[in-house]
Amino acid sequence: MLKLFYKNVNSSILKTPIICVKFKQFYSFSPEMGHTNQLNDEIFVKYQESIEKLNELQAVQLVHQKDFSSLMDLRINSTKKMCKKLKISNEDINNLNVIHMTGTKGKGSTSAFSESILRNSGFKTGLFTSPHLIEVKERIKINGKSLSYSKFYEYFSHCYDILIDKWSKDDQFEKPTYFQFLTCMSFYVFHHEKVDAAIIEVGIGGQFDFTNIIEKPIACGITSLGLDHCSLLGNTIEQIAWQKSGILKNSCVGFVAHQQFKQALKVIKERSQELNAPVCIVNSVDSYQDLDANDIELGINGKVQYLNSQLALQISKYWIKAKTEKNFDKHEWIKEHTYSNFDGIPVLKDHIILDDVQKKGLKKRLLLLKVFFFHICIN
Repeated sequence: MLKLFYKNVNSSILKTPIICVKFKQFYSFSPEMGHTNQLNDEIFVKYQESIEKLNELQAVQLVHQKDFSSLMDLRINSTKKMCKKLKISNEDINNLNVIHMTGTKGKGSTSAFSESILRNSGFKTGLFTSPHLIEVKERIKINGKSLSYSKFYEYFSHCYDILIDKWSKDDQFEKPTYFQFLTCMSFYVFHHEKVDAAIIEVGIGGQFDFTNIIEKPIACGITSLGLDHCSLLGNTIEQIAWQKSGILKNSCVGFVAHQQFKQALKVIKERSQELNAPVCIVNSVDSYQDLDANDIELGINGKVQYLNSQLALQISKYWIKAKTEKNFDKHEWIKEHTYSNFDGIPVLKDHIILDDVQKKGLKKRLLLLKVFFFHICIN
């Protein structure tokens, strides 16, 4: 029982160890199933077996080294080959109308805000984020809800059979790592669930992240940057900004949150020019009229969430225009929606009145439950 418990809880979020010797049963906290004894549930047992298999996969690969060609082959090209073996083409991924999100702080909440706004606007959404809080299946969501145990098992089993059980040296790629497998699985799920929009959060960095096989995203977001994963991404803010801005593509507009480090913006601008990918800056949320008037209580607490929410609002606003307006021109959109520039990067207008759908998307609350000695956040 204790083994099952630890397998399903992301222990990195816990400040103190959990002692569960008193409990004879493991209970799921999934809203879709209620407080059911999962040890006696056949579907849950199959799901647990899937997680055991997943946990056996290699944890991590190098992200930062001098031989970029080897790194591209190890991480990006191999992931493309895996998707191809799952019969997911580059075109299939492009048709997911991706919002690709990276950053040091806030990329998860910005992804969640973006998904919520698009979903409340009537679009079917897919959301891929990491890490999970309680269960792995939280990482892949359809219309704001985690995959059910049966759905996860169904999709996992198919992908595992193709990528692991039927793997051979002729595939010309090594067996996938933990995150690489889930990345491929998420694209497979979103394709077969026929989502209108897929919001994909980067795992680590950007340039060489497994998610960076998306050739034509609709929009990219770069949240606040700082020093993170230095052993993998580099020891300076410039190196990290170079890695993060590697998700920019010429098919889309890159939305960059106001940055604490000016040198980060300098690198992002250089990468934007190198990749022929237009970017614009999203300033702080202070002059958003509805938010400034305290009419909006965000669904995620914290002052920084007002910046993340503005980034999500601008991204989702752009995404909707790009997908619904005939003869849409991203360069014209930037000209129309910017009012100045900062070191040569256009700055978006931040005076805006939110409509009811946007307000609903931002107000989506997280339900906080206290279970066993710690807090669990669920939608």
